[in-house]
Amino acid sequence: MSGILHVVSTPIGNSRDITLRALDVLKSADIVFCEDTRQTRKLLVMHGITARLESLFPGNERAKTPGAVRMLQEGKNIAVVSSRGTPAVSDPGFFLIKEAIAAGIKVSPVPGPSAVTAAVCASGAPVGDFVFVGFLKRKTGRLKKQMLGAAASGTSVVFFESAARLAGTLDALAEVFPPDLTRVCVAREMTKVHEEFIRGTLSEVTREISGRDIKGEVTVILSPCAETPVKDEEEKI
Repeated sequence: MSGILHVVSTPIGNSRDITLRALDVLKSADIVFCEDTRQTRKLLVMHGITARLESLFPGNERAKTPGAVRMLQEGKNIAVVSSRGTPAVSDPGFFLIKEAIAAGIKVSPVPGPSAVTAAVCASGAPVGDFVFVGFLKRKTGRLKKQMLGAAASGTSVVFFESAARLAGTLDALAEVFPPDLTRVCVAREMTKVHEEFIRGTLSEVTREISGRDIKGEVTVILSPCAETPVKDEEEKI
C-alpha cells in the first residue's frame, strides 16, 4: 500500500501559528522534505519533534523527486514543507506533488498560514475576488505587462516582492496605473515583531517608503480604481 504525501503549511513568521494537525503530521512522517533544513529543524525542535529531514529546493527538486516517489510507493509517509507558508505557492514542491499524483499517490493538504490570505484579510482592499501573481517579473517591461494582464479583470492584484526592489516596483506601477486613484497596501513582516501595513494610494505609499530602509518579507495588494482605466502601455512594452 502506498504512503501519503502531506503538503504542510508552516508559519510565515510567528512559530506559534503552526496548526495542531501539522504538528501531528510532521511528528509521524517517515521523512520531511523541506526548502531549508536549518529553518525546519529549528521549528521542529521548538515543538519537540525529531524527524528525518531532506532538502528540497528549486536546484534539486527534479533530482530528488524520483526517489521520493519510490519511497511513497513503498509505503512511506512523506511531509513536504517550505521555509514559510505553503509549498508550491511561489515555493518548491510543485514538481514533487505533480509527479506523486501522476504515480497514483494520495496527496493530502495540511492547510495553515499563508502570506497571501494574511495580507488580503488585513489590507482593507476589496478582495471578494482577487488575482495572485506570485513574484513579479524582474524586467520593467515584462512587469508592466504582467500587471496589466492581471488587473484586466478589475479585481485586486496580490504579489510578493523583495524589500530591496519594492520602491522600484512601485515607481514602475505608477507608470501604468493612475497613482492618485490606485489603492495599495504593503504588508511587511506579517505575524512578526515588526509587522507593518502601509495603506493608501499608490502615490501616498510610494512617498511613505521613500528614503526608508525597508526590510523583511513583503506582500503587496494593488486595487485599480474601477472607474479609471489603466494607462495604455501596450505600445511601449
